[in-house]
This record gives sequence, structure tokens and C-alpha cells, in this order.
Amino acid sequence: MLTIEKMITHMMDPSTDSFICSDVCTECEEATVKMLEQKAAKLFHSQKRKTGKMKESNELLELLVSLKQKQLSFAAFSKQLCTFIYNKKRQYAQYDPCDFIVMLIVHEQQRYILGMENSYVSGYMHQLNTSETETEISIRQASMISASLIKKDAAFLVCLSDFEVSTIEHQIEIETEKRCFYNDLIFHLDAPVSYHDALSAINKVCDNLIEEYELPAFDVKGKMKQVIKEHVEREEALLPQQLAEAVFETQPLVQKRFTQELKDQGMEKAVAIEHVKQRKAEQVQRIKTDKGIELIIPIDYMKTTDYVEIINEEEGRISIRLKNINRIISK
Repeated sequence: MLTIEKMITHMMDPSTDSFICSDVCTECEEATVKMLEQKAAKLFHSQKRKTGKMKESNELLELLVSLKQKQLSFAAFSKQLCTFIYNKKRQYAQYDPCDFIVMLIVHEQQRYILGMENSYVSGYMHQLNTSETETEISIRQASMISASLIKKDAAFLVCLSDFEVSTIEHQIEIETEKRCFYNDLIFHLDAPVSYHDALSAINKVCDNLIEEYELPAFDVKGKMKQVIKEHVEREEALLPQQLAEAVFETQPLVQKRFTQELKDQGMEKAVAIEHVKQRKAEQVQRIKTDKGIELIIPIDYMKTTDYVEIINEEEGRISIRLKNINRIISK
């Protein structure tokens, strides 16, 4: 269960040097609040989530401590936080405009600061209320907020009990390098590879080894998916060496290559998979024959030959036999 306690919206457009801070918390319709709560809850299960600790020298740590100890109001905290982020965006030539939403949320009895970029899609409407002392930005078009993070969106979560930070973002080009803005430049986290990036690296290394050692692709990729699925179900971190031993159990040379290549791609540490929910594509094995026939087989059915059997014929051809079928449905 996730609840938004406070929320404030700021507007930033570094391309035009426009930065408008709100001094008053955002008031939204109930339907908009529920949608934002659902979107925020998804961040805890995101496959792109990378988690690490800030160094004591990080200049944002003092700001977070001041908020936690109630030496700083939520509005004042959010204004200083967003000013810091805006200046970093200008420094590193990140010019995409966004509404930056800062929330104080409660999730599983823990309080978090959630910072979320909501990128402009085709235009974004606000109601701007100003007085001599305060500026309030109200969201007027809930439909302009996507229900999930779109490609240009980014978010971070800071747990107020221990200041552990999670970032959810895509890599962007910064000074001719592909980097993560919040992970690398705002919080300076030494975070392990995300589950999403780990899967990408594992698939790439598997494909390379299958081609180099002429391994049976169907067996290797199916077994790898099965092992990862079991780890996710047990919420057991992924270790390259364990994966190598489980999938390439009779091939020590391939095990060594697999482990080293993943290490070269940043998978030196265990990949945490707590809260990860596998997508449907990760729970099935897709097969396409040279005749254009495609099969989608749940990997649970590939543990034994009771349901699917791959037969290597004498003339070098391959047969696939599906067993124990009660009925066939045309789709």
C-alpha cells in the first residue's frame, strides 16, 4: 500500500532558462492522486531500478537530514532540491523540459522522498496562482500524466530512515558518454547493475557464446530463463558464477568465459531482484523455425520432456513434439 502524504510541482525548461518553483503543495483531484499513487508504486518493482548509498560528502545528504529532523519544511526542501537538479541539468546540457514532481510518500510503513520528472508529451496545461509571497502550480490536465514512466521520464526514491537511494532512468548522452543523470551526477551512487540491464547483458553474452561454441540455442536460452525465473520467485540475487554453473554445468571453459564477459559489462556484484516482477516475455521461450513457424512455450513446460521434446533426426533435421495436449484453440 502506497500513500502520498505531500506533493509539490515545479516547472523546469533549461532550454529557455525557465525555472518556476511552487511554494505551495499541489492539490489534485482524487482520481489524479490515485493514478499518481499507482505510478509511484510501480517504481518499487521497476526492472530499471538501481539502488545504492550516498557518500557522506554528498551535498544533498545534509538537505535530506534537515528535512528528516524537521529543520526544513517540505516546500523549502523541494525548492532547494529542484534548484540543485536544475543547475546540474544546465551544467550538463540536459535541455528537455519537464514538470518535476516531488512527493513525500509512505510505502510499507517507510517514508520516502520521490522525485519524478514528468516530460512534456505534446503540451501541458497548468493553473498558476501567484500572490506577493507565494506561487502555486496546480495540475489541470491529469490525462497528460502517463500511467508509467515514458522514455524521457526519470525518477528517484530516497528512504528517509537510512537514506538509501534508488534511481529509475534511461541512460542519456552526457559529454559524449552514455550515463545515468541521477545515479551518476546527482547522487553519485556506486550501485549494482539493474535487473533490466543485467538481463540485457546476460542475453548478449549467451548469444555470443552460443555462436562461438556452437551451443544449442534452444537449450541454453531456455535453461537460462528457467534459472532466472527460479531466482526471481525465491527473491534470490543473481550471481554470474551461479548462473554459469547452473546453465553450463559440464562446460567449465564456457562458465569462465560467461562470468568474465558479464564482469566486463559491469556485473561484478550480485544483482538484487527484490520486488522484481517478471514480464510475460521473460517467462516463455520463443522459437522460430527456418520455415517461419513460431512457437511460444512457457519455460515451466521445458523442464522435462512431458510436454515438449526436441528430437535431432538422423538426417540432421530437427523435430519438435508437443505432448499431453487436451485441445487446440485457434487464435
